[in-house]
Amino acid sequence: QFLYFIVKSDVPMTTEEGVHETSPHKIGVSMSAPQFEALLEANASEELPAGAKVVTATRIPGGYNNTTYRVECEWPSASTATRRVIAVRMSKLSSWPMHKLRGEVATIRYVQHHARLAGPDSPLNKVPKVLFFSDAMPGVTDGLAALGMAWVEGETVDAGRYAAMAPAAQQRFVGDAVDFLAALQRLPTPAGANDVRVGRVMPGPSGADGDIVLAE
Repeated sequence: QFLYFIVKSDVPMTTEEGVHETSPHKIGVSMSAPQFEALLEANASEELPAGAKVVTATRIPGGYNNTTYRVECEWPSASTATRRVIAVRMSKLSSWPMHKLRGEVATIRYVQHHARLAGPDSPLNKVPKVLFFSDAMPGVTDGLAALGMAWVEGETVDAGRYAAMAPAAQQRFVGDAVDFLAALQRLPTPAGANDVRVGRVMPGPSGADGDIVLAE
């Protein structure tokens, strides 16, 4: 079970040079616009065509072994001017190896598969779509795995912010969280290797979004 909290940031990163990580950011990675463009080019798809240019890339505060960026892209060579904002999370492979990332992506796609089956009113439709994920790219993202997702505007809600909310807003917030968790609890239990019911989530043999298994 998981919830996503996407926060706004007012700390921009220029398209010429990256932002050097300092404490308390522990990942120690600086991503520049050319690096993001190389990453997007290597993971080009129908949704993220080749030839993307990075307009801005803003680091989101937080994260011990990973750092998330709000990346605004455009496709100047397209017949119609196109611009899109995505979230790109860079993670240390030493702490977040590829098998763990594959399991995370499989879980997200499994939830989205059942959200589509449940219809447009399902609370699970709030889970952002995975656009790509990537192993480390030599000379581009050395030692780092990447996860690209649809960007969702929003803010974090900590204890202080919750306490400052009007009672009606608190009720809506709690109600939305309860509905989301209840929808997660209704998901079918994945098949498990050797009857495992608690274990590491991995993509199923078919590779389909609705096929995941629990590994020992």
